Amino acid sequence: MAGVVRGTGCHFSVIEPPGDEHERRGTAVRFLAATLALTAISATAAGAGEMGDARAGLTFALRHCAECHDVTSRTLDTPKSKAPNFYVTANRKGMSRMALLVWLQSSHPTMPNFILRKHDMADVVAYIVSLKD
Repeated sequence: MAGVVRGTGCHFSVIEPPGDEHERRGTAVRFLAATLALTAISATAAGAGEMGDARAGLTFALRHCAECHDVTSRTLDTPKSKAPNFYVTANRKGMSRMALLVWLQSSHPTMPNFILRKHDMADVVAYIVSLKD
C-alpha cells in the first residue's frame, strides 16, 4: 500500500505483515490484552511489593475485619456465615501472597468495598500468610 503525505508531496510505503486483515487484528488484540494483563500483575506486585508486618496485619484485621471474619482461630466458625475464616483462607490449596493481594483488590458482593492503603494490604496479607500450616 502506498500513499502521499498531503502538502509535502512526499511518498511513503506501508509494509504489512503476511496474513489477512482479520488475522492481523486478532493478533494485535491478543498482544494488547497480554500486555495489559502483565502490566496489571506487575502493578499489583509493585504496589504491594513490601512484604508487610504480620503483627500489624493482625492488629488491622482485629480492628477492621473481625466484625465479619474469624481472624484468629482455627475453627470454621465466623461471625457472619459467608465470611471466610482467615486460617481456612490461608490454607486453601493454591493460596499465595499474590493471590491474596489480587483478592483484596477485587470487589466482593458480600463484602464492603474497602480501599486499603498499600502498607495495610501488605500487612494483612503477611498476617494471613503467617497462618499457613
